[in-house]
Amino acid sequence: MGYLKQLVRFAYDPVGASVSLRASRPVGVAFFTAFGATAVYGLVLSGFPRDLLQILRLGSRDTGAAFILLQHLSVVSRALIPILFLVGIYVPVTLLILGALIPRESAREVLRREYGSSIAASLSAWAAVFLVWSVLAMLFADPYRPRSASMWTLWPILGFIVPYVIGFAPISGAGWWRSTLAAALASPSLVLLPLAAWASYLAMSPFILVILFFIFRGVWRDWSSTRDARLKYEQNLKASTLNPADGEAHLNLGIILEERGETAEAVEHYRKAVEINPDEADAHFRLGCIARREKRYAVAIDHFNSVVGVDENHAQSEIWREVGATYLDAGQLEDARSAFERYADRRPTDAEGLYFLGVTLARLNLVDEAREVMRNVVDTVQSAPSFKFRREQRWLHEAEEFLKQK
Repeated sequence: MGYLKQLVRFAYDPVGASVSLRASRPVGVAFFTAFGATAVYGLVLSGFPRDLLQILRLGSRDTGAAFILLQHLSVVSRALIPILFLVGIYVPVTLLILGALIPRESAREVLRREYGSSIAASLSAWAAVFLVWSVLAMLFADPYRPRSASMWTLWPILGFIVPYVIGFAPISGAGWWRSTLAAALASPSLVLLPLAAWASYLAMSPFILVILFFIFRGVWRDWSSTRDARLKYEQNLKASTLNPADGEAHLNLGIILEERGETAEAVEHYRKAVEINPDEADAHFRLGCIARREKRYAVAIDHFNSVVGVDENHAQSEIWREVGATYLDAGQLEDARSAFERYADRRPTDAEGLYFLGVTLARLNLVDEAREVMRNVVDTVQSAPSFKFRREQRWLHEAEEFLKQK
């Protein structure tokens, strides 16, 4: 029942539905729901409901009537083609491209980490779209006119693009423009659609289905146990929040909610954690980061000051980078410079902190000092190990552009 609520949620809150589905990852349910929705839509466009209604009205029970209805069953097997294409080709290609677009990320790591969540969100969006269009097609489509059937085949696919892109936006570092660009650049993978068609015919073999069952049974069991453990952990945290003295439970629950994109609920738990323990540095830190993203700079600085009062090296001194970024966004350049210089003293090889120190110096018209810092950014990234280079190459490019312009 909860899954059906999430499908309905796509109609009025597609972002919230995608975030929730990415967190719960109902891959199996989403796969069969998407397959069923595609099959239903195909039957509607083939004229199955009208033929069935006509046969019932005439009261026909002969072999001719049965043959007419059986002709529509080929639509069901073809419904597997787009589902296999999504699962095996389009979503993986989109994730690989998205991983290449996100700074400080590895395409392969993004694919490994986000594949299950992306499949759940994408298949659920497909199911929601095709269920809605099944109703519309039943009311308005003319299955006996080839041109009408072709148009009605295309429309739901075009309608699926928007929730598909929305499903990738919650990935850390993705955002709207990267998700849109990744989905667009993955579109040429349509040339591999015949592979999905071939796989769908192969998958209809009972022998292959038995083999796949035994292969994926263990995978499903492992995934299910992991998901159950995660849900149990969340339930235990919620139970722990009933204890008026357990601020850590509120903090951990807030982190889970923030990762799901439920920021407002996360903020409430962070605030409760701070009320219980005013020295809860991580809760203050997260409240400050959220306030900075929402451009409430004074509130953000208040929270960051609380963090510094407890531990000025919090989060491996990243507190100073956040303080500097907040002052920079607020236009308080001298304060930003002071914070970034403190951060650079503690983390001299962090390219992001050095880059924003250079930006701050440039805005203060200290061009020579800014250029020197930007050269440090270039040297730092170029001399970094390969795994760190992949994460920080964005700042290398930004610094090189800065040096060219200035």
